[in-house]
Amino acid sequence: MYNNFNTNRCNNCFGADCTKPSTKTKIVCKNCKLIKYCSVEHQVLDWNAHQPFCKAVASVMKATNADHILGCAEAILDKCDEERDRKRQLQRKIDCAIFLVDKVLNRPLEYHERVLLQHPVMCNVCQDVSSGKLKLCRDCHQIAYCSQDHQEQDRVKHSKWCKEYALNFMLNHVESKMTYLTHIPELDDISFPCDNYELARAITGQELRKPSPDIPAIQQLEDLKYATNFSWVGTILYLLQTTGITDQLGDRLVIYIVGACKEPIYFNRTTCAALFAYLPKLQTVKLCFIGPELLTTKGSVSINYLGGQKVENMYYRSLYHELPRDSLEHPQLIVSMNCGFNDINNAAHHTWPQTIRFLLDIKNVAFAFTSYTHAEAIDDCTIVLGEAERLYEEEKFTFVKRAAINPFRDLQPLRNPDILDEKDELYYDNGYLSIAIRN
Repeated sequence: MYNNFNTNRCNNCFGADCTKPSTKTKIVCKNCKLIKYCSVEHQVLDWNAHQPFCKAVASVMKATNADHILGCAEAILDKCDEERDRKRQLQRKIDCAIFLVDKVLNRPLEYHERVLLQHPVMCNVCQDVSSGKLKLCRDCHQIAYCSQDHQEQDRVKHSKWCKEYALNFMLNHVESKMTYLTHIPELDDISFPCDNYELARAITGQELRKPSPDIPAIQQLEDLKYATNFSWVGTILYLLQTTGITDQLGDRLVIYIVGACKEPIYFNRTTCAALFAYLPKLQTVKLCFIGPELLTTKGSVSINYLGGQKVENMYYRSLYHELPRDSLEHPQLIVSMNCGFNDINNAAHHTWPQTIRFLLDIKNVAFAFTSYTHAEAIDDCTIVLGEAERLYEEEKFTFVKRAAINPFRDLQPLRNPDILDEKDELYYDNGYLSIAIRN
């Protein structure tokens, strides 16, 4: 419905031209007090889409005698003085608002509706929601303050994240046009790249520049979006190098990508060329995408290059532990991207413990997984370790890397809905990397 919905811009303007994010949001909806527009005309244009949510929020506010949706739980919460306690209370208010609006609508919230409740515009210091007082940071257009004093008070803390908030404000869902490769590029230097930009430049020959003040903002974003397509293959290359698998490779590589959903999109003709360019002995790469939520229903797809190299993409729309043991070729690497082992609130993920035990049963094969945030990465590692301890003695299990920053993480910063997570105010796909192996 919206192009990367954001609470701090006119999303109708952004939908019409995503190269110019509108910061002139003069109109705030008087009913829900959450959504902004550049004009009454755009507010009217959006009314049919916004109306059900708006009326649900207004009804909750009326029923609880609250001036703002975050005040709906005010009567049952204690006042807090400590900053950490205030944040916990704010999280409770947000959770309560989401629960009540969801119940009134009698359906799951749409993505943009959830964003409006998770990231309401308020003072980043005192949580004042009075729209007449609030002014947004001029650099990122995301974080608001009720006064100059509070902005100064928060300057040092906010400066750590301001540039990433600014990038997040400009993000759009328009896909970058990838270079079509029919052959594997010959590299003058096959030493492993250090990040997505270097990898993308080497494979495609595109002049991609990292964000810099002297580069127009929209060009920064286009280069970033192009380079970030290589996060998934870059992570694989980094894993192969880190675990020493590259020294043992012949002409064939088999990788399991478990818990897969949208992953096949990122392993395309252009990005997969990197595997052969940096590992010239390889002739065949077999990628086994395994997961009940796979977006594709095809059984297999092959990518053939003029030099004879081939990628075999195999799709298994199933839980890994439900597949017949002899249906898969033995892997050299097992990966789960943005694994979500810690997501115990989602019933669909309760199947992970059994899958993890099956994967750890494969000796001397690295099992790597990425996580969005550091807190999630620690939880994911704890779950894997717990399953390992059920199977065998501790000395037979090793973490090669544990909740480490992934140098090939996605480059697009996303707002973290967990406001208590001060380490990662914004997060990235494939943000943190862990590698476990059973000896």
